Amino acid sequence: MNDTYDVIISGACTAYELSRKGRRTLNIDKMAAAGAGSTGNSYAIIRTHYSTYDGTAMAYEGFFYWRDWADYIGVEDERGLARYVNTGCIVLKTELNGNLQTICNTQDALGIPWENLDAAQLGERLPIYDVSEFGPVKTLADPAFGEASGRQVPGAVFSPNAGYVSDPQLATHNVQRAAKAEGATFRFDSEITAIRRSGAAPPASPWPTARKSMRR
Repeated sequence: MNDTYDVIISGACTAYELSRKGRRTLNIDKMAAAGAGSTGNSYAIIRTHYSTYDGTAMAYEGFFYWRDWADYIGVEDERGLARYVNTGCIVLKTELNGNLQTICNTQDALGIPWENLDAAQLGERLPIYDVSEFGPVKTLADPAFGEASGRQVPGAVFSPNAGYVSDPQLATHNVQRAAKAEGATFRFDSEITAIRRSGAAPPASPWPTARKSMRR
């Protein structure tokens, strides 16, 4: 094969973004279609409540791409475009998650909107919720298994910028079409079996040293 590429990758979104920047990309995928692996089995939930600052910032940026999906893709797809459905998301406060205080602080720092709900407000917003606490955890053999403790959850956090994607595999196909429109190349049912090098010798692997230190 005489074709040359700036980047060889596995990932339609990475191919799209790099191709938009003028890189010549080759996408290798051992599956038969884009998004046919774990992406196709995704719950497709879009949310912004993550435990790290960087993860939260990346998720919030991604939210706007999903919200304006057709504009982001910018091309037609013969299969149609995936849809983002904005439902909002409620997460219960618990002792184990620190009543979501860290997550709320991170969202405040990034300007992400959220709403605090106490137990009464949660019950009004979603009457189907049982706001009773059932902890501490009990085994199935415990006669008290499934019995409420008599306490209520302290409340919940509602995030308005959250929802789900109608079809994650279709969304990946949309990105594939957009990447190809920018000049990206895709090879499916393919695997990388070797990496050939020319010129200078590759740097020595750090793994032998790392493994040796782990055994100490």
